[in-house]
Parts: sequence; structure tokens; C-alpha cells
Amino acid sequence: MKKLFILNDKFILPIVINVLYILTVIFSILFGIYFIYDEVIDGYSWNRELLLIAGLFFIFAAPFIIRVYAEVLVVLFKIYKKMQLISELKAKKLQRENAGE
Repeated sequence: MKKLFILNDKFILPIVINVLYILTVIFSILFGIYFIYDEVIDGYSWNRELLLIAGLFFIFAAPFIIRVYAEVLVVLFKIYKKMQLISELKAKKLQRENAGE
């Protein structure tokens, strides 16, 4: 319980990003299926081909785009964590150099 209220080096946002990634991929696929289903049901629509293309895009391309975006966000958090480590190591090195004088 104590760890819940103390902020440390561990981020919760990468976990949230993973959950949002899964939810958006599921939503994207369902949205694509809805577009294709709507195209089949409303076959008299003037933009049938556009609905079919949009549906296929949401089924195949959108999950890939969402994956790339989620990976970029996770990599940015990893970079931030490494930069914190480098900053701490430089501070320790500076302390050792100043103690030796």
C-alpha cells in the first residue's frame, strides 16, 4: 500500500499505453467491420466504394499505424528513463571528483 502513494522511477503510463493500444486496435477492427457491413446493407449508397476502402483501411492499416504510435511513445519513456540514469551517474561522478579535491 505504501508503494501506491510514493512516486518512484517506475512509470504507470507505459502500462496505460499498452491497454489503450489493445482497446484502439479492437475498436479499429470493429469500426472497419461496421463500415464494410454498412456498405453491404446500404448497397444503394453513392459512396459504396469509399465505405469499402475505409473499412479495409480500418481493419488492416489502422492497427499498424496505432502500433507504430504506441511503440514510439514507449521508446520515448525508455529514453527518458535512460537520460535520468545518465544524469544520476554524472552527478555521482561530479561528487567523487569534488570530494577528491
